[in-house]
Amino acid sequence: MNVTTCAALLGASLLGSTLGAQAPVDRPAGQAQDAPASLEKAAEDPVPGPKLGSPDIYQVGDDVHAPTLLKEVKVAYTPEAKAAGIKGTVRMDCVVLPDGTVGDVKVTQPLDPGLDREAVAALRKWTFKPGTLSGRPVPVQVMVEMSFTLK
Repeated sequence: MNVTTCAALLGASLLGSTLGAQAPVDRPAGQAQDAPASLEKAAEDPVPGPKLGSPDIYQVGDDVHAPTLLKEVKVAYTPEAKAAGIKGTVRMDCVVLPDGTVGDVKVTQPLDPGLDREAVAALRKWTFKPGTLSGRPVPVQVMVEMSFTLK
């Protein structure tokens, strides 16, 4: 089993990027992907800071500098996903808050309900040197991909 993570911000790499093409999702024959409704519980949890889509969130460019990853928490396979042989990528948008913690998270490319939940939980434990606007920490939107592969 191998789990790799990759964080990228609007094409500017934080850890390296695999942006561009949609990552393929490999599933055993006949296994359908559940809708992201399985993430409803995660969406119900109160999250600090502005929500994705808010005008209070900055995008990298001009005087806005990208956050820098300081601490990455590795995500683990769920036993069910490992047994089912599910592999692929979970893509998420998140807000890195001015204190360097992760605020709102939205799964934009789901893989498996259990792996999606694990990816969101791991991402919420990451810490960053915050993004800045003219040297002042501000909330910045970041795109993160977590790839799940089996060996």
